[in-house]
Parts: sequence; structure tokens; C-alpha cells
Amino acid sequence: MMDVTMDPIDPASLPEPDSQGAKILQQKCTQCHGLVTPQRHGKEDWQQIVDRMDRRMQMMGRHGMGRRWSAIQPLGPEEKSSLLAYLQKNAIKTLSESEMPAAESPEAKAFAMVCSQCHALPDPASHLTEEWPGVVERMAKNMRSMGFGDLAATDKKAILAYLQSQTSN
Repeated sequence: MMDVTMDPIDPASLPEPDSQGAKILQQKCTQCHGLVTPQRHGKEDWQQIVDRMDRRMQMMGRHGMGRRWSAIQPLGPEEKSSLLAYLQKNAIKTLSESEMPAAESPEAKAFAMVCSQCHALPDPASHLTEEWPGVVERMAKNMRSMGFGDLAATDKKAILAYLQSQTSN
């Protein structure tokens, strides 16, 4: 299993850090990878992600998958439900393509085409203008590590220009 968590977060920065969902996230998800923020994905994406990770934990817990994975503790049904509710409640705000500002611009089209391959489209207002370069770079690294290859420089530039042009700060 490959850890694609490029920037694990500090548990103190989680929304509602003392909630049941945050505790499950910290206990169960970090068995295999770094701690992620619920804002890493949109509400629409979390169901599929939790289902996929749960299947992996079940398989690793059942089959061991080598010494490192033999102690994996899978999610129980109530834990899975609590975790999913927490992640969806605190997810990043997303937009459908019909809600995108300036949707017909070449930059918006590049954003929609490239980014929707993996997840729901984040609302450009979800990050500050100065944060978008780091987010786009992290996504480009994720694309490489997930087997999509390199993000073309022209697409990266267009996506960043679109996101920054739609940020209100």
C-alpha cells in the first residue's frame, strides 16, 4: 500500500478535535497513513473513500498482509458511520460544473477536466489566493503518485490562474 498523504496535519488542527469522528480518524486512519483533514475532499467524495479504506483495512486485518499490517484494526459499523458523518460535515465546499464562475473560460475548462478525474471540484473560495499554488502542486504530486503522469505545465498554469482569479482575497 502506498501512502499518498503528502502533508499530514497536526491533530489539534482538526475541526471538532474532541468529537467521536475526529477520534476515529486519528485512531483508525493513521494506522496506514498520515492524518488528513476532512477538508482534503468534498462531501461527495468521502463515502467512496471511506468505503475503499474500510475494504483495505478489513482485508489487511483479515490476511495480515505482512508483519506491518497484521495489527490493523478495521472500522466497526458504528465507527464507520460516525467517521463518515464527521468527514462529510467538515468537508471542503465543492461546486458542480454548472455552478463554476466563468465556466466557459479555457482556464475553468482545464480546472474542471483535470481536477474532476479524482474528486469533486473545490470551490475556489475554499483557499486563499496564496494557498492555491501549494494545493495545485500537491495535487500534481498526487496525480504522479496515483499513476496519472505529470500534470502538463500549461494545465497547471491555467488551473492556478483560474483558482486565483476566483478567490476573493
